Amino acid sequence: APCAPIRIAGHPGCEMLRENVRSDSGFLTADITSRVYVVKRKVYVLTFVHVRDSGPAAEPQDPFFSSFVPQP
Repeated sequence: APCAPIRIAGHPGCEMLRENVRSDSGFLTADITSRVYVVKRKVYVLTFVHVRDSGPAAEPQDPFFSSFVPQP
């Protein structure tokens, strides 16, 4: 997936978005957003998955991602 550059607390990262990803069984589709951050010698990977066939997301992805605080 293409990676869009982002930053958190001055540290580099990237965001990848995949839409309409089909499950192995082929019955479900999902939108997947992943963010990868590099903080000193640590790599953080956050992933938010919204299964499209289950109705609206229980919570939007923004509160999930904004709740993350890297630990240097």
